[in-house]
Amino acid sequence: MPGPISPLKLALPSGHYVIERRSDQGRATAELNLNHGDAIDLPPLRPTRYDIARAKGGPAPALGFGGGGVFSLPLSGAGIAPMIRAGARREFGAYTARLHFDAGRRDVPISGGRYGISRVGGGLGLVTPLAYGKVMLEAGAEAGYGYSWQDLPGNKHAGAGDVSLSGLALVSMRVGPTRLGLDFSAGAQRLKVDGAMVVKPAFSAGLVFLFGVGE
Repeated sequence: MPGPISPLKLALPSGHYVIERRSDQGRATAELNLNHGDAIDLPPLRPTRYDIARAKGGPAPALGFGGGGVFSLPLSGAGIAPMIRAGARREFGAYTARLHFDAGRRDVPISGGRYGISRVGGGLGLVTPLAYGKVMLEAGAEAGYGYSWQDLPGNKHAGAGDVSLSGLALVSMRVGPTRLGLDFSAGAQRLKVDGAMVVKPAFSAGLVFLFGVGE
């Protein structure tokens, strides 16, 4: 609702306060520390990073995305495989939560033939913008879980689950009614191989289209 014309005075207990204003023009926030006996004016409210980015063509608060790329396979000798990726993201103030799911498969040559290796997985991450304009850069971190399995000669199968922790870098720009983004992650995966827990490098790179899914 609109604020009053005359100044509004409030009596509040001491503490740290975060003030947020929401309007059709976006969100604005301010922080203050109130000590016992203080009588202070509210500091200016400033737009969030994402509202500043939106004024320069940045993303909507809620987006879906989909595309493809490559990701690493944690089993020995498997290397990288092509993948498809789909997910959604939602803005919360200066940060965006992002959930994605991946799936991929490749054939690995071995002596006397080859075997197939597949992987499905997903991750939940948090990013914030570092640079915004026509091209926006976001960075953050994510935790994930995946499952990889091998289809071996002789109709044999073997698989293992893994947990991962990775850093993220997302670069995107507007392309017509959508956004085109480059999606990078690098970190580590922990899984059990031959009865022992091991840590393997984790990597993914993808090209995704982002599209609005409403408020």
